[in-house]
Amino acid sequence: MSLFETGYLATGAGLFESFPGELSQDGMAQRVADALRRGALTHGLGDEPDVDFLAMDWFAIADQPVEEVRSALNVTPRSDTARAAGSVGPWEPGGISGYRHASVASVAARAGRQYDPYGASL
Repeated sequence: MSLFETGYLATGAGLFESFPGELSQDGMAQRVADALRRGALTHGLGDEPDVDFLAMDWFAIADQPVEEVRSALNVTPRSDTARAAGSVGPWEPGGISGYRHASVASVAARAGRQYDPYGASL
């Protein structure tokens, strides 16, 4: 709420930039509700009952196909309602914000690496 509705926070987790009023836009309630539903359905790897996606060691599973990891974590597809409300995936146009794109490109440049957004566009 502090990032995407009130603008009280300017940035969050180094990934998000404030966007006051975003949650009040048409279709956003459906998109957020669907994201919460999908998150509630996920579980950890193996016998772990829950998963903290920000704490996961993504490099430990980086060699696995995305669909295999999604299945292992029970990450379900976005609902038709969320898609109709404008929800897109990370590799679709609009799936990355200008802030995230610039942040990651900057980190890659400082590390001397080429940034490849794998099709994500603004």
